[in-house]
Amino acid sequence: MNIFSIRILSIVCITLLFSSFVCSMEQNAKAQLILETKAADLSQVAKKIKMDELELEKTNLEIEKIKLEISSFSTNGNSQNITLGIALISMLISAWIAFQSNKTNRKSLESQLKQNREEHIASLLNNLSNERQDVKLAAIRSLSEYRESYDFLCDVLNFENERKVVNTVINCLKKDVEYSIPLLIESSASIKQRLMECVVKLITCKVPKQDAVDSVELSLKDATEWLQSSKGKRATKIQSSLMQSLGSTELQKVQDNTKSEILKLQLAFSNHLLAFESLIKLASSKKVKLEINKAFMKDILLRDMDLSGWKFIDCDIRNGDFRGSTCKSTGFIRTNLNYSNFKSVNISEAKFQVCAIREGRFINSLIEGADFFDCDLRHSKFIEAYGDKPKFIESNLDSADLSDVNLRFVDFGKCSMKGSNLLGSNLFEPDFSHANAQGCKTNDSSLERIISNANQI
Repeated sequence: MNIFSIRILSIVCITLLFSSFVCSMEQNAKAQLILETKAADLSQVAKKIKMDELELEKTNLEIEKIKLEISSFSTNGNSQNITLGIALISMLISAWIAFQSNKTNRKSLESQLKQNREEHIASLLNNLSNERQDVKLAAIRSLSEYRESYDFLCDVLNFENERKVVNTVINCLKKDVEYSIPLLIESSASIKQRLMECVVKLITCKVPKQDAVDSVELSLKDATEWLQSSKGKRATKIQSSLMQSLGSTELQKVQDNTKSEILKLQLAFSNHLLAFESLIKLASSKKVKLEINKAFMKDILLRDMDLSGWKFIDCDIRNGDFRGSTCKSTGFIRTNLNYSNFKSVNISEAKFQVCAIREGRFINSLIEGADFFDCDLRHSKFIEAYGDKPKFIESNLDSADLSDVNLRFVDFGKCSMKGSNLLGSNLFEPDFSHANAQGCKTNDSSLERIISNANQI
């Protein structure tokens, strides 16, 4: 009989004993009351009716007999109650002992299960390095059953070059999209960090800074900011001390090894990018709205998705492709969107706050109520964009192409629009307050006067 059965049996016994105890107490009370009432009645009869001495003595004897019965019954009842109480206490003690034993056994069982789980995961991790693909795939699928193993699945993306294995990992991560995406972000950030360290190695090998940055396909701004950070300065100091005693041959060897490392990191990043695309697409199809923070997703394809209400904060989405997607009320905060393509995208009510969007493409896009605040939009294309009340306050639209746009109540307040193209544009009641629109091209005489007045303010 297991512990659970013992506990159930104990509870049933306690319940029956307690019920018996209560019934016994009630019967004792009723019997005592009846006997006491009977004795009182007889006493009254003895007082009221004149009996002879024999009858009176007989009556008295009967009264004494009743009293003895009452006393005897009370004593027996108390004895029975004590017995029931002792039995009840014994059962309670037994139940408590059984509970404590069960608790101890459960902890022991949980500890054993945890140990077995860890040993199983360790065994599966060993199989990830197996040369046989079927063994490796089986290990990946089994690891996906353990949430704590998702970190290891992301690590597989760092070194795997077999597409079937990569796809299997991605499919496993899709089991829990909201849990997997932050892990991918963390893993991709690690790749970016290592690429930055490669830049430091190349620079200390006398490679020009711009060439070093271009070799890892990072933005010069990001690389410069990292090199000036405490991590960048420390990495530069360490590499400089390691390289200063090396000759030209050794430096060339370090440079070649660094380039090989860069290729491996770029392979890892391409795997992560595929995972990002697949997981975001799945979340979009399920109407899940996510907030993506500090993600390294350069060159990502986010086409034909519904990203309405999503937020991208401090992300690197250079050269991102959003064509055909819906980005209503989507937030892009301090995000690098240089060279990104939003052609024919609905970005109504979207917010672009302090974003870099140089050479961005918003051709034929619905930008109704879109808010571009303090954005770098130099050389961007808004050809045939349309909508009411878009805002470009304090943004840089130098050399931007806004030809053939159809915009009502557009706000260019405090914008820099030097050399921008407004040929063929249809602007209804535009606001150029404090804008610098010198050199703007337009074939609309009324618009030209508005721009001229704004330049004179």
